Amino acid sequence: MSRFIQVIVEDRDGQCHQQELSVGQSLMQQLCQADFDIEAVCGGCCSCATCHVLIDHQRVGPAESLEQALLSGTTDYHPAFSRLSCQITVDWDLHNQRIIIAQED
Repeated sequence: MSRFIQVIVEDRDGQCHQQELSVGQSLMQQLCQADFDIEAVCGGCCSCATCHVLIDHQRVGPAESLEQALLSGTTDYHPAFSRLSCQITVDWDLHNQRIIIAQED
């Protein structure tokens, strides 16, 4: 079985990109390494919202309370889709999913 999955990443310009991700690693780190426009100011400590993405909660689960508090203050907040990519570990449930990089505040 492969240790990689495929996802579709929609950047802030609305362009879609097929991207290979490593299972078991942080989504934020992999998006940054692939040069997507993710600022990730806190480095993955869940203390900012600069790695905000929109993704199906049925695939990754809902945000925890601290994450929810950070996200609710963003302009592109969508309760059913907003997550911090630093709080998502890539797994098989993300295969072939669409990940939208949220607009900057």
